[in-house]
Amino acid sequence: MSIQLQLIESLEKLSALHQSLLHLAEKKTEVIKVGDISGLNDLIKDEQTHIKAIEMMNERRQHAANALQKQHQLKEATISAIIPKLDGPLQMKAHTLQNKLTEQLISLKEINELNQQLLEQSLQYVWLNLDLMTGDINSSGYSKTLHEESSQSTNHTLFESKA
Repeated sequence: MSIQLQLIESLEKLSALHQSLLHLAEKKTEVIKVGDISGLNDLIKDEQTHIKAIEMMNERRQHAANALQKQHQLKEATISAIIPKLDGPLQMKAHTLQNKLTEQLISLKEINELNQQLLEQSLQYVWLNLDLMTGDINSSGYSKTLHEESSQSTNHTLFESKA
């Protein structure tokens, strides 16, 4: 297989993996909204598997890009620099895949930011409920302060002794 085809194949697989990761992130949003902790743990495990596969595929892509960089004596091994050097139909395919990956990464970033906000809000809700259940008794406003209680007991004692 030529280096150009290896690059295209790795871009296609990266796109498929990112699409699957995007689907998991969308599922995660729903699981967070429902509050399903075990479901969230399962999705996180699946995400870790996807991330490892993406890292491996990205190494293959980088290897092919480096080979094309040397072959065409390019300054950089980026997809943008390599696309003009690819054969006609592969050039269009690589450009399409580059755009698709960019869109997927932007969507992933947005969904992950939303999920982070949802998790932070869930934690705030939990902490609020914990504070309400285990709240400070003296801060309720219904009890006397220590100073008021001691001064009243002292006055009471003095009053009785004078009588």
